[in-house]
Amino acid sequence: MTCRDLRVYVVDPEVAFREALASNLRDDGHTVGESANGLELSERSLIVGNLVTITEYELPQVTGLQLADRLHAVRRDLPVIVVTACDLRIVEAMTGKRPYVWILPKSASYDEIHSLVHRTAAKSRH
Repeated sequence: MTCRDLRVYVVDPEVAFREALASNLRDDGHTVGESANGLELSERSLIVGNLVTITEYELPQVTGLQLADRLHAVRRDLPVIVVTACDLRIVEAMTGKRPYVWILPKSASYDEIHSLVHRTAAKSRH
């Protein structure tokens, strides 16, 4: 896997954050999809290949962890990075033993997010 062969899906209702992150990922050579709520990602056809999902914890219709559960029902090893402004201790406690879920503060730098995208993708079987 190289730095330029990942498909990343960014889910965040905050347009400015979602578009800035997606733009940076595209500038680094990734194929990027965007959504305000991520519910369409439950479709099996969208969960193929080297895909990493980055989602906000607080979404309009489900939480980021509920979205991760839906995605993992289709593909167990799909990396999901939950980026949140919520108290990390609370979100981490709710994460429990979910494999393939990582938590970052929304204040994380782009370099931190980008690095985690590659580390999580490397742990995935696809």
